[in-house]
Amino acid sequence: MDMKKKLSKESKKVLCELGYYYINSREYEKAVAIFNSLIIIDDQLPFRYGLANVFFSKSDYDKALEICRDILDDYPGDTTAKLMMAENLIFKKRDSEAAVLLDQVLGSDADEASMKLARDLKQGISQGISSYAG
Repeated sequence: MDMKKKLSKESKKVLCELGYYYINSREYEKAVAIFNSLIIIDDQLPFRYGLANVFFSKSDYDKALEICRDILDDYPGDTTAKLMMAENLIFKKRDSEAAVLLDQVLGSDADEASMKLARDLKQGISQGISSYAG
C-alpha cells in the first residue's frame, strides 16, 4: 500500500507540528526522526524546512545548509530556502554569500514578510551586526 495514502493530510500536519514541538523542547533527535519520516512518506517542502530548522536550532549550520542546497537544487526560486540558507550563512559569518541570496529575494516577487526579513538581514549585515549568534 502506498504510504502517502496511509497518512491523511491532517495527520501529516499534526506530525509536522509535533516535529516543531520537539525542536522547541530541544528534543532534536525526535524532531529529526519525525521530519525524516514525513519526507520519506511524502516529500513536501514544509517537511524539508522542518528538518533544516532542526539542524539550525541545534547549531549544525553545515547540515542545515546542505538541506537548503538540496531544496534549491529541486526548487531554484524557493524564497523560504534562500532566506533559511542566508540566515545559516550569517551564523557561519559568511555574510557576502548571504547577501547574494538576500539580493535574490529582494529582486523577486516574494511576499511582504519575506521581503521584510530579507531587508532586515541585509541591514544587519551592512551594519556589521550580522553575527547575532555570538
